[in-house]
Amino acid sequence: MLVTQDIQIEALLGRLTDEIRRSSNDSLVGLYVYSSLVTADFDKGRSDIDLLAVVHSEVEGDTTVRRPPQAGQWPRLPSLSS
Repeated sequence: MLVTQDIQIEALLGRLTDEIRRSSNDSLVGLYVYSSLVTADFDKGRSDIDLLAVVHSEVEGDTTVRRPPQAGQWPRLPSLSS
């Protein structure tokens, strides 16, 4: 099932699905995409891809992958103390 019409993003999602399936010993139940990618607010130049993987097995260790934003990647928010 296509999530977007962008071939590069679809290829990336396919690779992620394959990697998660291999890493979970083929116990992947579903890979769910949410947030801006599915609400048509996705901006390829600045948006991230939010995923939730559901597996039918116990997971060992910390499986959360977080990448902090690079310096200057996010716009400055206005100060609330005015």
